Amino acid sequence: MKSETIFYLAGKTSLCKKALESEMEKLGESVGACHFATEPKKLGEHLIKALENNSAVFIVGGLGSNYGDISAENVFSKALGNNIPSEIYKLKNPVSSHNGYVIRKDSQIIVLLPDEPKEISQIFQCGLAQYFKSSSNR
Repeated sequence: MKSETIFYLAGKTSLCKKALESEMEKLGESVGACHFATEPKKLGEHLIKALENNSAVFIVGGLGSNYGDISAENVFSKALGNNIPSEIYKLKNPVSSHNGYVIRKDSQIIVLLPDEPKEISQIFQCGLAQYFKSSSNR
C-alpha cells in the first residue's frame, strides 16, 4: 500500500511519525513522504496531491482543535468535494475522546488520527490494524 502522511496543526510530529511507522511496519507496510499544513487550504492542497499517487493518506492532528477541525464531516465535504465516500468508519480511541476515522472511496482511504503517539498506537491496536488486514482482502 503506497501512502503519505500530512501533519495538520499537529504537535509531537516526530514522535507521531515514529508511532505511525512502527504500527505500519507491523503490517509489513511503510509510510511514504510527510507533509505539513497549518491551514485548511494547505491541507486540501496536500490531500488532493497525495490522493493522486497513493492508496492511503494519513492525516495526523487537527481532530477536535478549535481552529481547522478536520472531523470526518469537514474533510469529506471540503476536500473530497462531490466524491461521496463509500465508507466512513470511526476508529475508537480508548485513551481519549479524539477518535480517528477512515474515509474510503473505492480503493483509496484517508485515515484521520490524533496527534498523540500513544493514541495512534492504541487506535491501531484497537481496530485500525484489523481494518487494514480485512480491507486488503476486498
